[in-house]
Amino acid sequence: MLTNNYNFPLLIELIQPLVLYIYLMINIKEMMEKKNAQGAIEFMIIFSAFLLFFVVLFSVIKMNIEDKNLEKERTIARNIALDVQYELNLASDASEGYYREFEIPNTIFGKDYEINNTNNEVYVSVNSMTITYKIIPLNGYVQKGLNIIQKQNGTVLLN
Repeated sequence: MLTNNYNFPLLIELIQPLVLYIYLMINIKEMMEKKNAQGAIEFMIIFSAFLLFFVVLFSVIKMNIEDKNLEKERTIARNIALDVQYELNLASDASEGYYREFEIPNTIFGKDYEINNTNNEVYVSVNSMTITYKIIPLNGYVQKGLNIIQKQNGTVLLN
């Protein structure tokens, strides 16, 4: 499971320019009496601090969104593997002559992924992450798109 590693001292350090800005706004009358060049330099410093604060804030938000998207991809990959496992178990428990068609999505959120079965396990790999579940012994292979599952002579056949 993904963990969020927030750097609170960094966030506090980034909030300090905001406190400085509030202090300067309170004392704006004194600031207006200063020379124009000094005021312009102070404005640039404050503006730069705020710009830095917002860049870091949006970076933290972006990382959080990326973590949530990775978690969604992991959940969908897990569901695909579990669907294959369920379909194979259903065929194994069914009577002779069982026939069923089921679909496996071609992409996960528009990203390509791999799905295969070996050594009585189904593997779903996306973004260097692999989900594995045990499956029953069968003849055939799982593929993206349409899959046909049958039970003939006590053996589960796939595609």
